[in-house]
Amino acid sequence: MATAEIVVCALCNNPPTSPCPDCQELLYCSAACQADDALVHRLVCAEFSALSLKKQSAIADDGDDGDGDNGEQNHVLGVLFPVGANTATAATTSSSSAPTPPPPPPPALVRVHIGGFTDPDSGISFQEADVAPFFAAASGPDDTAAAAAVPEPLHTERNRVRNRDTRSMLEVWHVPAASGSSSRLSLTKNACIPSLGSAGTGDAAGMAESNGAQQQQPGPFFEWRGPVLVLAMTRPTGFMVDPGAYRDCALQDYRDAVDFVLDYGNDLHARRTQEVLATLGAGVGVGGDDRRVTELEEAGEAEEAEEAEEAEEAEEAEEAEEAEEAAKTVVIEMQGISLET
Repeated sequence: MATAEIVVCALCNNPPTSPCPDCQELLYCSAACQADDALVHRLVCAEFSALSLKKQSAIADDGDDGDGDNGEQNHVLGVLFPVGANTATAATTSSSSAPTPPPPPPPALVRVHIGGFTDPDSGISFQEADVAPFFAAASGPDDTAAAAAVPEPLHTERNRVRNRDTRSMLEVWHVPAASGSSSRLSLTKNACIPSLGSAGTGDAAGMAESNGAQQQQPGPFFEWRGPVLVLAMTRPTGFMVDPGAYRDCALQDYRDAVDFVLDYGNDLHARRTQEVLATLGAGVGVGGDDRRVTELEEAGEAEEAEEAEEAEEAEEAEEAEEAEEAAKTVVIEMQGISLET
């Protein structure tokens, strides 16, 4: 059974009072929260509104023409954090031969094709997102080392920056370090993500002037290389019952995605995770599925409560045993007095 989505302010989790006047989707509790989010939100606000309307129109007009594609119905909206121009190919100024750093690219909303297959044994249908085109364009056809860097997904259902569940289960595709140091390092550093945080420079810093650069959140803590693609999914209720399904990224998903890519690798969370894992003796790594970390933390709390309850029961049993022994001693003493008299 699907879980009802809880609607809260995009930034502070308070009950919302008004939407963004332009897109009419992202909700805020106050003008202050809306102003704080403006730097990140306005990068995709107009584009989201246009693409959303375009997709609704396309789905209404599109029919099955026999090609098996059905146009927009086999695509979902995703959020792409592009790499940006390589500084080695940046334009030079007229007064100097030194390259001018290109402005960081903004996030983009992209259409991602969704395929799938049906398991012949169980009859359950599974979806597959075609993410390869977004990563093939990052290195070019001649870059064989970078081409060997295969993207892999991270999954999260928790926004640790805002301390709330995400609207969707987010699937974050990127090139992990485990894919090979040489292939990953050959990829260009992602320029989009740092521009969204306190490390932002260029156009991002200029955009921050109207709101105050101090309103940008810390991060990133992780060196993202190559493009990063975020997709939204419904929460699975069981692998063999409902494995979850892809759906369009909404602006709330975009906000959650920005928080995730800026906060990923934050040592504050890593230390807490290490403490939990050390306590439980679990051999899983840091930076994996947030759901697993949450389960481990809850398991640790439950184990502590169970141990406390067992200790209390043992103490009560010991006290009862001592009371019983004391009672026996009194009876024996009284019997001795009776015999003497």
